[in-house]
Amino acid sequence: MFKIFKDWKWTPWRAVFLVLLGWGVLLIGFAPWQICKPVFSTTCMAHAWNFVGEAVWLTGLKEWQALVAGIMALGAAILAAYYLKQQIQQTEKHERERWRRQLEAERAGLPDMLMSFADYLENCAVKLRDLRLACKGERLPRGANPPTFPLIPMEVSASFRRMVEVGCGAIAPTFKTLLSENQVFSARCRPFNNSSTDSDIRMLFTANNIDNYIANAVRLHAIAMSLFPYARSDTDEIPTKKMVASQYFTSFQILGFDGDLQPKTFEVIRDMVKRDLGTDKDG
Repeated sequence: MFKIFKDWKWTPWRAVFLVLLGWGVLLIGFAPWQICKPVFSTTCMAHAWNFVGEAVWLTGLKEWQALVAGIMALGAAILAAYYLKQQIQQTEKHERERWRRQLEAERAGLPDMLMSFADYLENCAVKLRDLRLACKGERLPRGANPPTFPLIPMEVSASFRRMVEVGCGAIAPTFKTLLSENQVFSARCRPFNNSSTDSDIRMLFTANNIDNYIANAVRLHAIAMSLFPYARSDTDEIPTKKMVASQYFTSFQILGFDGDLQPKTFEVIRDMVKRDLGTDKDG
């Protein structure tokens, strides 16, 4: 019997149940209507028995009914607060578990989304490279045939937005940066996709501007490449700014650029590396 109580998980509700159960047994034991009552050898013992019986039946509390009611109300409020706290903790536990499963589900699909994003940037880089090679001096020549730039795949954009929603720590800001910087990059390339006149294009897309757009594509590609270890669950660490900057030259080559063939573009990338690494050394 004692082993049962030892292994029993105690809760306020079970403690109240045991108290009420014990009180019920005493109420029956000291019931005034008992046919058979114990016979005491002394008057003192009889008075003691009656005193205990009155205490069990609370006959002496008639004058303290308001106080007793207040104590009972306070006890009920404490028990209700405890039960409410338990419910809140259980709800929070379920919510954390739901968030964890959602994050894991989004993370499982990240490698495909990052690869699609990298493919999108490589397509943009091809058009920017051809556009830069078409420049005569510092501007596009008259009659240049502007390319049509692709848009970021909808499923990639949606996946990154969900990572901003469910991510914690540095995860959400990193994907927010990807989305916001890609919006700027896409907006800069947008004039190619509308009916801008030749003079408008030549005014907007100077060689220097195109070099900066290429640098934007390189930075976005470097961030995406740096996120692959996290996406594959190889690590839970999010790449730092310096880790991304160390990827710039690799992304520059992956996107099809060559420092010897595009020296001015390479200078822009090198300046970006210096800025983000916080060093004046040549890359």
